[in-house]
Amino acid sequence: NELVMANLIALEINEEDILVVAARSSGKRVQFTKILEVPLPDDATESVMADLLKKALANEGVPRGDALVVLGRQQIEMREISVPPAPESELPDMVRFQARSDFSAFNEGWSLDYVPFKCQLDQPQRVLAGAVSPLLMERSKGLVEEAGLKLSKMVLRPYSTIELLRSSLADDCPRVIIDPNDEQIDLTLVIGSELMATRTVRTSKDYESEEVAQNLAGQIRRTLASTANLLEGQPVVEFLVIGAEDRLSHMQKMLDRKSTRLNSSHANI
Repeated sequence: NELVMANLIALEINEEDILVVAARSSGKRVQFTKILEVPLPDDATESVMADLLKKALANEGVPRGDALVVLGRQQIEMREISVPPAPESELPDMVRFQARSDFSAFNEGWSLDYVPFKCQLDQPQRVLAGAVSPLLMERSKGLVEEAGLKLSKMVLRPYSTIELLRSSLADDCPRVIIDPNDEQIDLTLVIGSELMATRTVRTSKDYESEEVAQNLAGQIRRTLASTANLLEGQPVVEFLVIGAEDRLSHMQKMLDRKSTRLNSSHANI
């Protein structure tokens, strides 16, 4: 019998473009078929964006399928939430109830998801919760469906990056993942493959500028200072820079020169 292949499409919707990765899956096997960028004109409406995406997919021969939308850190509200010890089945309701107090703009119309941290059974349960506004959900779903696709799920970009790096994160050591994305750079603190904290900083596209390197190194220091309590005394053993070998080379040299314990390395994706 011929295997049924499911069509999968991942989208990252930015102000200047829509990044698209198309794949086909069968069981646990995934085959990437297309990677493309759909440029967007200034102040493009959702209808224009959907039309450009639909035409680009048709021109590249990408069939319709389920779409996964990748969200940047700046697009969601994210908080660490702590709730009393409780059975796993009660945790979703408890997290959602606590989010009403801990989130600045959260209400019943928002979509909420969370990832639990490892905790002792008799200790309060800590989770990293993310909330998506109804407006963003409506816009994302409308754009995807108008382009002829079906929205299947939404995922925070740092989590998708961690999934790609999972084989390099198996030793449960603290690391900082540095992921440049146009004029934004994700700084993500992980312990093993567990995301502890993530933030996005805006920067110039001139990644080879020493000025950008100095600013980014300062942002990394601030990130480490603000998350020191999450490390519980463990040292950060490595910086992982996503991309080509020469990406952020000034910053890599700066980090290597100023630290005796931290090393910078590359994850070429």
